[in-house]
Amino acid sequence: MYKILTVHDRVKVHPSKFDLPKEEAIRQSLVEKWEGIVDRQLGVVLAVTGVGEIGEAKIYPGNGSLHYPVDFEVLVYKPEEHEIVVG
Repeated sequence: MYKILTVHDRVKVHPSKFDLPKEEAIRQSLVEKWEGIVDRQLGVVLAVTGVGEIGEAKIYPGNGSLHYPVDFEVLVYKPEEHEIVVG
């Protein structure tokens, strides 16, 4: 079954993306991190469909990246028990 879920995660934005608008840099980082992964609880993450609330960034010592807490939506596919998939 296909679902759109809201997920909360901390995303790392590499310094090479600092020239982009904040929302676009975060979206690109989320796509790189989340799209195509298989999660036991969520299923297969097919796409990042939207970026919601973005928190305040943190910089950790020894790491030049910005780390943002972000709420975002993902399109996932998780087969249900006894579901028939035609393909």
